[in-house]
Amino acid sequence: MKKRWITWVLIVVVLIMTVGGTTLAWFTATAPEQVNTFTAGTVEIEAGGEGTGQIIDGNWNPGDTDDFDWEIINKGTKAVYIRAKLDMNWLPNQYRLLVLYTGESVQLLAIEWDQNITIPSIDGPIATGDLKVRHPVSTAYMIGTFGSLSNVDILKNGTEYNVWCIDHWTSINRDTWYDVQIFDPISNPDWYSGLDVQQYWKNIPMSKIAFIINQNYLAEGYTVDDIQNAIWHFTNGDDVSGKAKEIVDKANAGYDLPSDNVIFTLLGENWIYKNGYYYYKDVVPGSYTQADETLRTIIFDARLKLDGDKTDDKYQGRSFVITVKFEAIQSSNKAVNDAWPDHPYNLPA
Repeated sequence: MKKRWITWVLIVVVLIMTVGGTTLAWFTATAPEQVNTFTAGTVEIEAGGEGTGQIIDGNWNPGDTDDFDWEIINKGTKAVYIRAKLDMNWLPNQYRLLVLYTGESVQLLAIEWDQNITIPSIDGPIATGDLKVRHPVSTAYMIGTFGSLSNVDILKNGTEYNVWCIDHWTSINRDTWYDVQIFDPISNPDWYSGLDVQQYWKNIPMSKIAFIINQNYLAEGYTVDDIQNAIWHFTNGDDVSGKAKEIVDKANAGYDLPSDNVIFTLLGENWIYKNGYYYYKDVVPGSYTQADETLRTIIFDARLKLDGDKTDDKYQGRSFVITVKFEAIQSSNKAVNDAWPDHPYNLPA
């Protein structure tokens, strides 16, 4: 496998999670000789815009800045308060982690990634199809080939991909086709929601696994089994020793690079920061009182700057991932006091 060497070439992956709406209940009331039906409003927002799911083309060098702005639209009938929460991480970018769910077991697929491919932030799988594997191989734990893919912009039918296995409790047999759903745990970190793997998989340290498979451990004299056993240590709790433990120790020490070398600035004066959240300072009207969608649209305008004084060689070949999660709550009946008790709004108790 060819290793891509990058000197001060850092690519920013910007991923946005779209917040689904919560629909309140229907209420009915009756009176003599008539029926009054009261329909509760809906709370629903949609995040989108120029930065959604985009990979910046070109070089991102120390001292450079990049601006991103996202539109958040109140799609519901009710007026809402909106807040945003950030999560920023440096991840290796030679391989991309994709989770394959077969309906019976879960496997992790790691492939040599085309950096120019954009995976949108969506609920549910990014593709479905068939998977066949063969093993052993000298460059990975398995080789995987797809067929009947529903999205060939992400993966290709008939192409052989290097595969590292995560779940070894359920066997996947060679040369057998399996129906699979394919999830991206970066753009959809809650991919496991609703599946019977939720309790186990939500605790998997994906960043450590990404670190392991993105190192050139085979060239350093480690074996495929050493690498695979180190992965299983983090996913199945297996005890490790020898070379596999060396990999585990390196992953624990090196996977989590500090993100404080990226300076995040929210532009404008329409947002208030408090206790880990950015709150939009005004109520955003709903369609019940405001038919014009442009007047139900707000902007989250941000700037990122790579601080050269804090960025050394450890960051070479890494991708910076910033995930922004937007939340909304009805503005009526002081609901925000109960749901967001640390909010900055000047409301009576």
